[in-house]
Amino acid sequence: GDPQFCQATISNVRKVVCVDQPKPVFGICLGHQLLSLVIGAKTYKMKYGNRGHNQPCIHNGTARCFITSQNHGFAVD
Repeated sequence: GDPQFCQATISNVRKVVCVDQPKPVFGICLGHQLLSLVIGAKTYKMKYGNRGHNQPCIHNGTARCFITSQNHGFAVD
């Protein structure tokens, strides 16, 4: 859905990111979009989106494989 509707979450993320000594925060998909909105970027709805479900993702440190859902309807401008 539209990350703009997550205003309570955006406010909470802002409390972690927008401080004198912020801790590193990593976001994937919606998390990335929310972090982008926190720092002032804009998001937009893609015409078709990206519907690449169940993509494997290998962790470099452990070689463990995770299955990720690449279901994006919005992008960061």
